[in-house]
Amino acid sequence: MTQAVPGSSHTLALGLADAERPRDWPPITGAEARRVLAGFGLVPRLPPLWQSARPFSAGALFEVAPLPGFRPPGSLPERVFLKRHDHRLRSASRLETEHAFMRHLMASAQQDLHIPLPLTRITTPADSAQASSRFSGTTEQEGGNLYEVFPAFRGEDLYRHTLSWEPYRSPIHAASAGRMLARLHLASTGFNASDGDVLLMSGGRAVQMPDLEAGLTTWLPTQPGLLESLAQLGMGAGMEDDWRRSLLPALTPAHQALRPNLGDVQPLWGHGDWHGSNLSWRPGMVPGKEEVCEVFDFGLSGHTSAPFDLAVAVERSFIRWMNMGRDPVAWDQLHAFLAGYEAIRPRTLVERQLTGRFLPLVHVQFALTELAYYAALLHDLPTARRDVWSGYLLGHARWFESPAGQKLIEAVSANPSGGAG
Repeated sequence: MTQAVPGSSHTLALGLADAERPRDWPPITGAEARRVLAGFGLVPRLPPLWQSARPFSAGALFEVAPLPGFRPPGSLPERVFLKRHDHRLRSASRLETEHAFMRHLMASAQQDLHIPLPLTRITTPADSAQASSRFSGTTEQEGGNLYEVFPAFRGEDLYRHTLSWEPYRSPIHAASAGRMLARLHLASTGFNASDGDVLLMSGGRAVQMPDLEAGLTTWLPTQPGLLESLAQLGMGAGMEDDWRRSLLPALTPAHQALRPNLGDVQPLWGHGDWHGSNLSWRPGMVPGKEEVCEVFDFGLSGHTSAPFDLAVAVERSFIRWMNMGRDPVAWDQLHAFLAGYEAIRPRTLVERQLTGRFLPLVHVQFALTELAYYAALLHDLPTARRDVWSGYLLGHARWFESPAGQKLIEAVSANPSGGAG
């Protein structure tokens, strides 16, 4: 069984790196913020209130005021979160699709689902005095960078310094997160868009093919830099044979278990990265008993299914990847999360089976694109080889073959009132 330890894959993959580790992307500067926010009719107060430590992008929280002479059609927020992406990771069309999904969720939600929606860019700052009816989109492009701006969320960021791999603070938090994910899945119905072939995606296209080898062979070339990254990892001249010899044996048992249910998958857009640090929490409540207030960070959202998205949420937060020890699963939180989900959106028997059978495979495509991120984009081969390929991609897959991993698969496939643990 693969043991996850601090300093290996889980300090990087999908989570916050060590505080001392340099950011992959430089912080947003004051001059940069002034230029970009002017396009949204805003002037930032410097310095920023906070600079995000998250990987894959740069972000900062600013107090803002309206641009002089700008008369917006509605109220403007007093604080905004400015987020910058490298164009090799996200395109303007991809960001606009994410924003369309968020708007769809808010328009369709029948219950308590709150999502801070992106601000709309004015046509030009020079026209600000007459721009109240001239808005043109929710992204700004400057050189090789893309920007989006959100109102600061209303709740508390209780998990700001929590790694994606760590459990929730309490079963009450887990149950609230489960209920909110169920509301999101209900609201997602009817949204249909292509999620595109961009780097760093939490999808299942390859693993949902009846023939796993054929699915990977078809999908790998569509990911920017991935084939080149596999070749650079020192796996030899016969790179294609090498990934088949190492990756397929690790994934085949789980894929064989999934294959009989592939015809039962009902497509649905999901969040793709559901864990405590992508949720804000209602302030003023007893510590450990707070409820989810708002949902944010839709950067890994995409065209999957409700069971797939639910399995992603389980893999992110209920396995103690950072410190496996004798009991690697947070059973009390897991049961609370699933019970919370089913209180809002009860799963069918087929959906419960799919959740368990997806669980060992939901990380595969993201891990492979993260491999290209580190090897091809950041030219960090040691991280790609050790942390992503060995620790994350293969390590997680092999853990699910262990008795503890199999027990978890059975638990998420069961009725939450009588699961294992």
